[in-house]
Amino acid sequence: MRSLIKIEEPCLRFAFDQEVEDPRDGLTMFGPLDSGKPYGIRAGVIGTPDGIQKWKRWVDWAQGPVYTPNPEAGRPPYPGFESAFRIPWSSTPALTVTVDEEELLRRVVVDDRPQRVYGTVGLYCDGIKSVFDEDVKPDMWFVVIPDIVRQYCRPLAVVDPTVRQKAKTTVFNSPAEAKKFLETASLFAAQNEAAEPYFYQEHFRNQLKAKLLTDRIATQVVREGTLENIQSGGTTRREKGLHRLQSNIAWNLSTTAFYKSGGRPWKVSGIREGVCYIGIVYKRDDRSGESESACCGAQMFLDSGDGVVFKGAVGKWYNTETRNFHLSRSAAKESHCVGP
Repeated sequence: MRSLIKIEEPCLRFAFDQEVEDPRDGLTMFGPLDSGKPYGIRAGVIGTPDGIQKWKRWVDWAQGPVYTPNPEAGRPPYPGFESAFRIPWSSTPALTVTVDEEELLRRVVVDDRPQRVYGTVGLYCDGIKSVFDEDVKPDMWFVVIPDIVRQYCRPLAVVDPTVRQKAKTTVFNSPAEAKKFLETASLFAAQNEAAEPYFYQEHFRNQLKAKLLTDRIATQVVREGTLENIQSGGTTRREKGLHRLQSNIAWNLSTTAFYKSGGRPWKVSGIREGVCYIGIVYKRDDRSGESESACCGAQMFLDSGDGVVFKGAVGKWYNTETRNFHLSRSAAKESHCVGP
């Protein structure tokens, strides 16, 4: 019989070298490890006109305390952004890029999934890159998406027939043929361009981050529906459920904004100087029909408190006899960084 080994929860270090287990307790009582740094959140925002307004209202709302209706140990109150992180966060973005809502709705309902996700992601990537030459450089970007983008720009998503639009015809008979074509490429630019949508994963968030990775642009994708969740009470089960998550959402988005803007909210206590720690995780992938197929990821923690995430390829990493996962040396070398 297999046994479980319990590892005690490590303490986290905050301002004034104070240590506690829960990050929210530490931020509330002592403030972040990098107290006073950065000097404020300089965030860019890209979205539809309505989405941008919802982001501004949410940031204003997050300046004050957020209480859970029925207190829960796992969802402590949120004291307000400046109370927790000791720096200001203005609801006026450093830069704003407006996405054409009609064009977005046209791209997000085409019937070919690779073209649908590629076209929708391109609208946001092109918008962010269009302001590269501006004097103001945001530390991070909030990518505000309508809920329909999350609904239709995920693996296996199918567009409702009542709104579905025909995608552009291509020279390929199937996505598999397009992917194979990418390996050899063509002398004709038009064919290479037609094959490109089939190169990326059919997932809005992952594809967006992959396209912006070389430019080292920190992003946070957030749904408009999440930003709308600032009302009290609620009558339906869904509204009551969202209300229970308000403090949790405030904590998560605020901590993300602080960290991606260059501040360290905390670091693990007891890490030896000059030593990094790496955790690796595997997940079985049964979509191919092979029992050995799995994907893997790893996260590296430095003694400074910073961290880096690595993503490996899907492969036959699971041994059905030993019931263990093992990544080959060559596959580990080919893993790539996907961000902090």
